Amino acid sequence: MENSYIIISTLVLLGFLILKEIRRKNKANLIFRVAASCLAVIALIFIAIPITYQKKAEPKDENTIVLITEGFQKDSLNKFKNTPVFTTNPAVAKGNKSVKLIPDLAGFLAMNQQFSKFHVLGYGLEAQELEMILDKNLLFHPSPLPSGLQSVHWNNTIKSGEQLVLSGNYLNTDSKPVKLILKGLGTNLDSVSIPASKSDNFQLKTIPKHLDKAIYALISIAEKDTILNEKVPVFVQVQDPLKILILSSSPDFENKFLKNWLFENQYSTAVRSAISKNIFSTEFLNSTRINLDHITPSVLENFDVLISDPDELSALSWAENQAVQNQLNNGMGLIMIADSLNKGKGFFNRIFDARSFVRADEKAISLNWDDYHTKKMTLGSSGSFRILPKDGNQALVKDDKANIIVSSKLFGRGKILLSSINDTYTWILGNDLKSYSSYWSKLIGDIARMKELNSVWSLKEPLPMINQETLIMIETGSDSIPVASSDGELLKFAQDAALGFQWTAPYWPRKTGWHLLETGKSPDSTQSWFYVFNKNDWASVNAVEKIKNNRKFAEESFSENNEQNSLERYYREPVPPVYFFILFLLSCTYLWLEAKKF
Repeated sequence: MENSYIIISTLVLLGFLILKEIRRKNKANLIFRVAASCLAVIALIFIAIPITYQKKAEPKDENTIVLITEGFQKDSLNKFKNTPVFTTNPAVAKGNKSVKLIPDLAGFLAMNQQFSKFHVLGYGLEAQELEMILDKNLLFHPSPLPSGLQSVHWNNTIKSGEQLVLSGNYLNTDSKPVKLILKGLGTNLDSVSIPASKSDNFQLKTIPKHLDKAIYALISIAEKDTILNEKVPVFVQVQDPLKILILSSSPDFENKFLKNWLFENQYSTAVRSAISKNIFSTEFLNSTRINLDHITPSVLENFDVLISDPDELSALSWAENQAVQNQLNNGMGLIMIADSLNKGKGFFNRIFDARSFVRADEKAISLNWDDYHTKKMTLGSSGSFRILPKDGNQALVKDDKANIIVSSKLFGRGKILLSSINDTYTWILGNDLKSYSSYWSKLIGDIARMKELNSVWSLKEPLPMINQETLIMIETGSDSIPVASSDGELLKFAQDAALGFQWTAPYWPRKTGWHLLETGKSPDSTQSWFYVFNKNDWASVNAVEKIKNNRKFAEESFSENNEQNSLERYYREPVPPVYFFILFLLSCTYLWLEAKKF
């Protein structure tokens, strides 16, 4: 409103000045005098009412700082000579006197809101630190990847008898090869070599012989120098022994060796062998005796896996065949060991397609499953047919010519498996118990009846660190809030908005070592364990993970702020009033001089 009064007053003044010039007798330089009068009045207006114009902000106008983190290279600071340098890491600040330490990043940001652009050097900020600068523009300048482990993973909670598998990637920048060793209980369990000047994937395996908690070690050795020695904690749970039923059309070596191996590995095993029509011999190993004269639903409910041959399955009555099919639909697994093509009649015959196969008097065949490769002697008709690929079937074991030797197929909630190898005992005769154990563990584990779990828990951070937040996740089919505690501290769960079966709870471990996790309500609670590492553990793995997280954050920060920056980088700059005052003086001076002259 005040501006309106000013404009009206100056316009009235301008009208008076122009009218006075027009009535003036001396008409010389009339146009110039009117123009000077207009300029003088306009100058007065802009002195009283400042005007602004839009200006684009240049990089030099931005409020920028540099954050250096672990692993940064001092040479990288050369291009930031006039930019303040900070760090949130006390160790980094201690080694660089010109760097200012930020003990509390959240407090620093609250007190210095003018900083909008962050150059991060080194391996990058922690995840919780990145969350504090979500509204800032981050430019990440990563250091080269550190030599050593780039990634690592292992199944840190396993059931007794299961295989511990540790895999990852190793970057060897040295000119010498590096040997990785998985060590446990004072023994080297497995090893692999990483070539010089190469990045390579690796995998180490073993079957733990202990129960409960143990700490293995991953050791890296170059010639005689130990490069790293990292803890590999493993918790082995007691597994309820799988219950196996063997139905054999006649006593043979294959079933004899198999039942002994099952007994030694704590499987609950029942064996029925046909001696003559409707006359059977039975054995019970790690199991209570039950009547096996007739295969009924109540009998099969006691078993997780049925192992048989096509002859014996064909000899079952219609009711017994129905009982087998019903239990397959309910989750039981069936392993069929066949010694010839299309032998036997029954529902199982339409599951697989096979073709006869001549091995040209081969004395040994090469077999592979998963990442395991081995050879075995072959006797008689073993391996005399191969299983053809078929939609819905899964090849489990192949030979060196890619012929399918063992295949499985879903049947209801269970699985049916067909094997053309009927002399696996030759591994034992050849003193190769490792291959025998791996083979049968693979087959039984793949098709055994699955146990229904009330809940499954996991950690978001594969390598939880002391004094750093980790999320404990629980998946459950129940609608009620999960009940769980760690070391006596009750966890507070929140339900995932998209995945209703998933619940997460934050947890801040305050000590290293084993932590007890109890899930469920007492007295039916389930106990498990997880390990918390020191900040110096798995240093190269954490550095690589930081680099990935910071690079991703910087890319998202740039894309999200790019549109905002197009607006934020323009601002209104006022025109200094002194320019209009000078214009006013010049106009008035011209009018005064012109009046004196004429």
